Amino acid sequence: MRETEMGKAGANPGCMPTATEAAVGPASVAAADGAGGGQGVSRPRPIRVLHVLSRLDRGGAELATVELMRRSDPGRFRFDVCTLSGRAGGLAGQLGQLGVAVYPLAVRRLDFSSRFRRLLRSKRFDVVHCHVHHASGFILRLAGQAGVPGRIAFFHNSHDGRPNNWLRRAYRAWMRRAIRRHATSVLAGSRATMASVWGRDWDQGPRFEVLYLGVEPPNGDCRDRQGVADEFGLPATAPLYVHVGRMTEQKNHFRLVSVIAALRKRQPAARLLVVGAGEPEVERRVRSAIRRLGLDGAVVLCGERTDVFRLVASADVMIFPSLWEGQGLAALEACAVGTPVVASDLPCLTEMAAYLDGIHCLGLDREDDQWARLILRVAEQYKRPHKRRAAARRLLESPFHLQRAVEAANRLWAEAARSQWRGGDG
Repeated sequence: MRETEMGKAGANPGCMPTATEAAVGPASVAAADGAGGGQGVSRPRPIRVLHVLSRLDRGGAELATVELMRRSDPGRFRFDVCTLSGRAGGLAGQLGQLGVAVYPLAVRRLDFSSRFRRLLRSKRFDVVHCHVHHASGFILRLAGQAGVPGRIAFFHNSHDGRPNNWLRRAYRAWMRRAIRRHATSVLAGSRATMASVWGRDWDQGPRFEVLYLGVEPPNGDCRDRQGVADEFGLPATAPLYVHVGRMTEQKNHFRLVSVIAALRKRQPAARLLVVGAGEPEVERRVRSAIRRLGLDGAVVLCGERTDVFRLVASADVMIFPSLWEGQGLAALEACAVGTPVVASDLPCLTEMAAYLDGIHCLGLDREDDQWARLILRVAEQYKRPHKRRAAARRLLESPFHLQRAVEAANRLWAEAARSQWRGGDG
């Protein structure tokens, strides 16, 4: 075991390239395959890595993967992405600018296996890096059959969010066996996540490794309290809190608005920004809870945003009551700008809190008023600018800086491409 620092079909038959890949052009493909520079001198062929994700929309795992690709040396690595949802996704445009091809292959199609193997063989990938939790077992089995040397399973979450019935338990056990058999490396975003998925003895295997994802602090002070207040029609002097996360069950938005209702009993002027899009049914129920608790005007659903650092830096505290996490990248974003976090006491978050001053954890079994009192106490502590600056500096010194993520990922991809471990062909 090694522990590493690491810094979110239907319409494409025969694995034809999307418009994203077509924009790369033959010259880029030739260069990636080791074409000479006009003098007959051969360059080493870049390592070809295929990232496999469920979707390519804005989320922690997806954004982190894009940043790793963006920051890696294009002379050493060439990346492509396969999305199992069957659609390219909202981040495909960013990847197109990086010369990354996106292959939407719907995993539910009967011909998925043959199309996926055909893609792997035609593009001669050296590494398949899966970000799809237990389903990585199925994907990496296909990668092994296609002769891909490096096969990586990355667990971004401690839980798959599915009911814990006998059928789901059997599926998880089957997929874990497939991952053990076919993966050359098994990664997770925290020790807690690895233990949750693989048990307490996960570190007995040399192929298992913790890989901390990271963030890079923005340049300069992006705090814009007046501008944020004007944009959302809030009083500039009102206490401001923020939550960042996809609108899903995992992020526990119902408890979030309940905590804010308790907080406003002690601090009636308090306002909350909720950043992130997601499941329409969850959003509908959250809006209903906001109305029922009399929080109209106090809670603003901001939807999907690209200025997350600005919104988080402008807040007094981030509130993060997740039911489960793999690491909690939104909390890292808050730490990067010196905004303190009050979060549920999940093992992965307490693991990060051991390195970072700004994360304060509390059990979800505590009353809403206890959460409200802790939030107010933390907000008071971090009113002083030097306190926020010191918290931001701690991230720079921690395992969670993006540059460490890039270096770790580059090493892992290079090692995986040279792997001689073939596993079974199932």
